[in-house]
Amino acid sequence: MHLEKQMKNLSTKQIDFVIACPGRLLDLLKRGKLNLTQCKYLVLDEADRMMEMGFELQLKEIFDDYGLKLREALVMMASATFPPKVMNIARRYIGEHVFVQLPKEQNATNKNIEQVIKNVTEQDKLREIFTILNAYDLENNKAIIFCNRKVTCDTLQSYLSSNKINTGVLHSDKAQIARVGIINEFIKGVSRVMIATDVAARGLDLPNVHLVINHDMPENIDDY
Repeated sequence: MHLEKQMKNLSTKQIDFVIACPGRLLDLLKRGKLNLTQCKYLVLDEADRMMEMGFELQLKEIFDDYGLKLREALVMMASATFPPKVMNIARRYIGEHVFVQLPKEQNATNKNIEQVIKNVTEQDKLREIFTILNAYDLENNKAIIFCNRKVTCDTLQSYLSSNKINTGVLHSDKAQIARVGIINEFIKGVSRVMIATDVAARGLDLPNVHLVINHDMPENIDDY
């Protein structure tokens, strides 16, 4: 019901900004709830992630079939990496563009980060993570644990909670208001460990985190 009300507002009101995922935007366009012919500015944020998540065809459909006059608009694309698919989108739809890249020394991995790989069996992961956290100064610092699956996050939280380690869990099954609450509790130190899928991998400012554990190897090496 809330979504239907938002769609009605889009179709009847003059709005200045639309922030949307490609799939939802395409859905609104197909339903005739949104018109892009007067759009003068377009920003594609996390463009590489869009390609990895399979949104390339949806972006092309939005650009080609729904009146978005890219040649008359100011188009900007932000991306942590620029693989061939992202560059192809830029060349096809942005036309004459300026490519801005941070100097290598600013874009490199922090040399102060120590990376350790532990080779353990799947059955031993929970115990190994508990051992690492038990030796870590959770009184003064915080830790983030990344998992590939939501069920793994929940299982790990249950295990750590049973061992008296206070944790928060962040994944796509959590409502937005719940996510905000979990993040705020982590920032304030109410919970010292955050367990998350890649929904927390970008765009969050989380202070005093000195330990990051990857419970699973990322499916894409660029996410590591």
